[in-house]
Amino acid sequence: MARARRGAAYLPESFDANGFIHCTNGFESLCNVGNMFCTADSRDYLVLALDVTKISSEVRYDHPERIYPHIYRPINAEAVIGLMDVERNADGTFIGFTER
Repeated sequence: MARARRGAAYLPESFDANGFIHCTNGFESLCNVGNMFCTADSRDYLVLALDVTKISSEVRYDHPERIYPHIYRPINAEAVIGLMDVERNADGTFIGFTER
């Protein structure tokens, strides 16, 4: 993410496999998704808070409830409006976020 702060675009390591960047709308949804898929992964997680109106890449809601936007190209640095660390319990459960 340091690259994004210097003006470079950001792509997560999973982009090539998925073809898009997974996102959520809201912190409750983010905790739910993290707890469904990431509790066994002990790596530290960094959350990018984005201003959707500033994203220069295509943003598409492929889910009918429009809660899981997908970004189909890199995230431009101007769209990143905040960084947060994920707070977790000892068992890996996502419980909240702390601003950096």
